[in-house]
Amino acid sequence: MNKKTRLAAVLVATVMAGYSANGSAEGMAFGRSQAPAPLEGTWVVTIKPYSCATGNDIPNVPPVISYLTFGAGGTYQETTSNPAFEKGQRGPGHGFWERTGRTTYRAVFQAFIQFDSTPVNGAPPRYVRGHQRIDQGIEMLDNDRWTSDATVQFFAAGSSTPIPPSGCARANGVRMN
Repeated sequence: MNKKTRLAAVLVATVMAGYSANGSAEGMAFGRSQAPAPLEGTWVVTIKPYSCATGNDIPNVPPVISYLTFGAGGTYQETTSNPAFEKGQRGPGHGFWERTGRTTYRAVFQAFIQFDSTPVNGAPPRYVRGHQRIDQGIEMLDNDRWTSDATVQFFAAGSSTPIPPSGCARANGVRMN
């Protein structure tokens, strides 16, 4: 084999090995760019807060219904019917989602809190102007149902320190038909 032929063979082998390694690495990735995924679409979600410390549901707090939309490429939009917020107090949520495993995902969004809640009987406002951030781990049960656990944090405008009523929540999602 002459020198040029050997060089060409080494070059072809090197390029093919690079494609093979790159393809293998992509096969293991689950990031936002790996969609489509069963999570894509719009979901009706029932949310129930619970005590982060004990794992027990918070008594006398009814579940809240929200709509979550997971778009291709990792976009995420949310709106809630939570009656604890005053009319116009909380904006829609915007964020991202990413695949973390075969049937698991992480989704994070933030929503503006536009103004302080009206104080009741001299108590401090329940919610203050700033934003809410929810970071949840989702597990698909099948193509039309999932469950999640989330941390729910509130921040006053200009602050990076969580404030009450930050906590935890469980949710069940059902694909909107």
